[in-house]
Amino acid sequence: MENLFKRILVPVDFSDGSMNSFNLAEFFSKDRGSKIILVHIISEPLITDPIHSSEYFTPKIIADLKEELEEKIQEEYVEKSNLKNDIETVVLRGYPPTEIISLIEKTNADLVVMGTHGRKGLAHLLLGSVTEKVIRASKVPVITMRVDTVIAPESYNIKKILVPYDFSQLSEKSLHLAERIANFYHSEIDLVFVNQPITYYPYYLSDYISEEDVLEKIDEEIKEKLEALANREESKNIKVDTFVKRGEPYEKIIELSEELASNLIVMGTHGRSGIAHVVIGSVAERVIRSSHIPVMTVRF
Repeated sequence: MENLFKRILVPVDFSDGSMNSFNLAEFFSKDRGSKIILVHIISEPLITDPIHSSEYFTPKIIADLKEELEEKIQEEYVEKSNLKNDIETVVLRGYPPTEIISLIEKTNADLVVMGTHGRKGLAHLLLGSVTEKVIRASKVPVITMRVDTVIAPESYNIKKILVPYDFSQLSEKSLHLAERIANFYHSEIDLVFVNQPITYYPYYLSDYISEEDVLEKIDEEIKEKLEALANREESKNIKVDTFVKRGEPYEKIIELSEELASNLIVMGTHGRSGIAHVVIGSVAERVIRSSHIPVMTVRF
């Protein structure tokens, strides 16, 4: 059977997290003829002395460094794999997010697999994340996992897929992708809507209707809509269960993934950046930083 993903791009930096990303890419490509493209980016240094910078980064030095890194990729990844003939290696110099996005287009990659550091708060804001910049710009699905997530390609399987759903076009796109994966790997899908209580419910209330009554009514209506999705034509060969939770969306998604022993979360991300991203935040990025299983994101 032809694979879902034909060209899988894996940025590597020789860390344990990169090895796990490579292992997950092997899972998606094994025995199905997919090509894995391993790329290492030599980050452009912050030049503090532009007058003498050419002395430090001559073409000869860069060429020697690229050759050394190519050899290291072969030793650390390719030679340890059973898919040697299906692996390409690339070493580039530049700004990592930009080079990765450019390489996706140049290689016609249809999936990116990479790690994330899981930082939060001030450290996250100050240091940023190559992974999250790629997620916001990539036109193809991106699978991420924390550095402490261990993937063994010979034992990992996708038996249960958790799909957060909010009835937007973006969540419909992520559900469609999850259905393709589920059909391919004979997986089950768990659909979840998280009802986040908001402050303007009181105007619906009266002496006869409590806030709990309103929430229960919303839960019932959402459950009916999710059940309709579970029974649609696209899911006819997939076992689909539905859940309605209340609370902070990313927390409930993580809790449910652990409760159900999910193997993969598939969800959308809005792709905002700059001030809009900082102010509004992103449920997807919070899930990515908190989840101990791989998270596949798709951008609308």
